[in-house]
Amino acid sequence: MLGYMMDGYQPVRDGTEVRIFMLMPDAGQLLHPAHRTSDEVVEVWLGEDKSVSYRDRRLIWVEGRLRRLRTKPTEGLASFALADAVTERASPRDITRWFTP
Repeated sequence: MLGYMMDGYQPVRDGTEVRIFMLMPDAGQLLHPAHRTSDEVVEVWLGEDKSVSYRDRRLIWVEGRLRRLRTKPTEGLASFALADAVTERASPRDITRWFTP
């Protein structure tokens, strides 16, 4: 999945090593934060003994086992998770390379 790295249910400072973060389809803006619509937010759980340096709104590729967490959308809570995930940095060109507007 391609998306933007966002903090989870607690604020996280850039540079902090994390094992869990949120993947969102939109990064939002300073004055207009991204909407945390349940069925569009994915909790990313990195594999055992893995972590990644957190950077707010970083475009990132994530691969893992997709799981459903909730059957009913709940505001602010992710409906899906990627377990045993691995990450790879992405570039803005990846959006136009893989997806057509």
